[in-house]
Amino acid sequence: MKTKRILVLVVLPIILKLILAFLIPGHIAVTADGRGDINTLQRISDLQLEGKNPYSVVELRRNLIYGPAFYALSWFNGWLQQMTGLPYYFIIKILPILAESVMALLLFSLLSKRYDGKKALLWSALFVYNPLLFAISAIHGQFDAIVLLAMLLAYYWFTTLEGAKRVALVSLALGIGASFKYYPLILGPVFFLAFKSVRDRVLFPIITLGSYLLSYLPFAFGPYLSVALTQPFQFTPQSNWGIAKLQVALAYLGRDVSVLNSFFQAWGRVILAIGLIAAALIFSKQESLGKSIRMMFYALYTVSVFIHPQYLLWILPFLFLAIRKETVIFSFLAGAHIYFLYIFELIGWGLGLPPMPPLFGAFSFLFGVLTWLFCAWMLISSLAQDGKRIEYRRMFSVAYWLKG
Repeated sequence: MKTKRILVLVVLPIILKLILAFLIPGHIAVTADGRGDINTLQRISDLQLEGKNPYSVVELRRNLIYGPAFYALSWFNGWLQQMTGLPYYFIIKILPILAESVMALLLFSLLSKRYDGKKALLWSALFVYNPLLFAISAIHGQFDAIVLLAMLLAYYWFTTLEGAKRVALVSLALGIGASFKYYPLILGPVFFLAFKSVRDRVLFPIITLGSYLLSYLPFAFGPYLSVALTQPFQFTPQSNWGIAKLQVALAYLGRDVSVLNSFFQAWGRVILAIGLIAAALIFSKQESLGKSIRMMFYALYTVSVFIHPQYLLWILPFLFLAIRKETVIFSFLAGAHIYFLYIFELIGWGLGLPPMPPLFGAFSFLFGVLTWLFCAWMLISSLAQDGKRIEYRRMFSVAYWLKG
């Protein structure tokens, strides 16, 4: 059984994805105007191999939206390209593809505690061969799978360990994951409330934020520390979480949106943080940590109105822990949305193909809307189902946060 598991979850998917990764440059290789993310990523790698600080290049700063661990990854990708001579667009996909198979093994370990070996292997295989993973890592070339592995490790250690070791490893996983991309911090309030002792609730934020800040040590002795610390958060929440759509609609109706724009520029991050804490308070009384995490992501997807394709990946392993109809429905809708977007439109740029018919863009839009409606329905139906047994007012008291 172990040999079969390694073959199905590790060897075969890695071979298939690496072949696909090599054959398809991915749309980040080149965009409609002849430039793309790949140019910036290659330059960041080259700068670090030359011993230069990427934060020192002013024109790159708008692209430096990730944490410092990403730049360690960029250095490694550049070094690996120099050592092997392989194309850079292929090199950047290797570690995310490997991370997906590690996640599949973790899922198998978790599922085998509740189901027989065949069912656990089947659902773990459905995860690792999921079209969303092929699209984001093997085709697109994004490194989200590495960050997602850190989030799944946090869940794995929370459910399998006890005591000080549990809080230490969970905190380190989320902190290190956030040093690549900050979105693991979205789950911070959920894990905080899942810990029941005061000691764990004190240690968790200290170790999580401490491990996140330690990743900045390479930049601590240079003139660009303030840039490194603040750059990952130089984003406008309204651009990602649906406010931009409201602004477009108001502008279309002839309304002045300058005040709205200024307000969200100044307070968008605060509002987002308060919203995450409030959502965690509401969802923490679900029957399991996995469901609390899924509800957090459903809430984020609902607020975002039209979801960035990469965001759809964040919930995936926690859906496969559920083994329910929602897992299959979400995978189908989100997969169709991404594949109409990537394969039929964006990949064409990388392969030099002529523009695709507008019909493909329409299908992508349609499945994007259906995905959003599904997430909104899952959120609303769960809240309606649990409303009678959750005392919402009590959740917002200080005592609720502290007691187990």
